[in-house]
Amino acid sequence: MKVRTINYQRTYNTGNYTSIRLGAEIELDDGDSSTEAFFKAKEIIDAEYKLLMPEPPTFGFAPSEIKVSKEVNPTTPDTRTREEKQADLIRLFTTIEKPDGLKSMELLVKSKPYLQSVYDEKMDELTKNLQNEGSKL
Repeated sequence: MKVRTINYQRTYNTGNYTSIRLGAEIELDDGDSSTEAFFKAKEIIDAEYKLLMPEPPTFGFAPSEIKVSKEVNPTTPDTRTREEKQADLIRLFTTIEKPDGLKSMELLVKSKPYLQSVYDEKMDELTKNLQNEGSKL
């Protein structure tokens, strides 16, 4: 068996249920290492992705806004319920409009009273912030 080409493809999540797929195909000459060709293709695709997407997707909030308590021990399991985790995520949003704003959580909270109340509080906060910014202009 003789390997003639190496094809490397990778799919990257770009947020809002979208992704991009990048790929490279390397043709091998006699004596070329298929392993080296694979890693070269991977290196090319990783570099291309960094050119296309210099900033990782934020999903409606800046990564710097995610605060982890210093008291949390990574070996201790998170005991919060799924609903509590979702409420914490809702509280991190900094924009209202879709695709990555608070409104993207609208369907999730619709049938859950607790999450609906957290959502409504956050929506009120963001709306007041927008009104305050508008009045400054």
